Amino acid sequence: MAGFLSGEGREWTGIVEGVGEWHDNYEVLPCLTYSASMMERSATLRSYVLLAIANLVWALDYPLYKMALPHYLSPYALSSMALIFAGLACLVSFAFVRGEKVARGDYWKLALAGVLIGLIKKSCFMVSMSLTSPIDGSIISSVGPVLVLLISVLFAIDRITPMKLFGMLLGLAGTVMIVLVTRHRGDGSDRMAGNLVMLGGMVASSFYYVWIKGLVNKYKPLTILRWVYIFAALFALPVGVDTIPKVDFSAMRAGGALLVAYLILAPTLVPNFFVIASTRFVSPTVVSMYGYMQPVIATMLSVMLGQDRLSWGQVAAGLIIFVGVYFVIRSYQTPVSPVHHIR
Repeated sequence: MAGFLSGEGREWTGIVEGVGEWHDNYEVLPCLTYSASMMERSATLRSYVLLAIANLVWALDYPLYKMALPHYLSPYALSSMALIFAGLACLVSFAFVRGEKVARGDYWKLALAGVLIGLIKKSCFMVSMSLTSPIDGSIISSVGPVLVLLISVLFAIDRITPMKLFGMLLGLAGTVMIVLVTRHRGDGSDRMAGNLVMLGGMVASSFYYVWIKGLVNKYKPLTILRWVYIFAALFALPVGVDTIPKVDFSAMRAGGALLVAYLILAPTLVPNFFVIASTRFVSPTVVSMYGYMQPVIATMLSVMLGQDRLSWGQVAAGLIIFVGVYFVIRSYQTPVSPVHHIR
């Protein structure tokens, strides 16, 4: 083996070449190196495609939830059904992919994570989209990394630096600007309430990412995703028992039923698996940057569908938030994990 690694001597390479012949090592090593390089590039390209699909699905959430809520069903009924389906899917996945052993003392941490990112964040997101506009919702959602930094600093988990402080202040200023623009335009108290609910959901998800940090270093992402959604489904059951029977499925036309089915099956679980599959080959910074697709696509679609009109105030607020998030991400030598992993 030492001779093979150093390029000296001759080794049996029948497995590599497909035939049982002796070959000079200098003929085999370049082939293996080229093959490994091609495989890595292919995996990286596949990761980019998966990230694009995941963020496209999440961008479609904003106009599609606006179409479904509360016209076809209540936000609480839809969030309950989505979480229950995700929990059942995670349970079924144990039959195909072996589960990682979890320490007994970590189950309650995963349970609290399920409450934060599943029950609270999911419900806030859907309630918000039944009240506010897709443009406002998508822009406010982009402030996540800034809120993660703010919470980390408040709990003495992270230290503040001039660049972090600058980015944090910009992100918060842009978020406040969105709320003030809504009030100034006279779009109604419901829209402002929706923006505040969306911000509350982002605070809950930011607490989740701070809370889950120790578990991320201990377990595989798939293990965390499974248990978070299983616990979220358990906590969503009482809400679902009360709200799901009130949904009049018979009154839905085919298009409405397909829309609701899509919102139950696709946005909650599928994009998260795509992101997890891609993180092995791309950096967290790249994953974070793909998140900027969401407000851009959501804005374009909502304007095309006539759900909202784009104002210069929204554009300015969005740019301020994006610049703030950029400075927060750049302030880390090892970039922070993005907040778009779990929805």
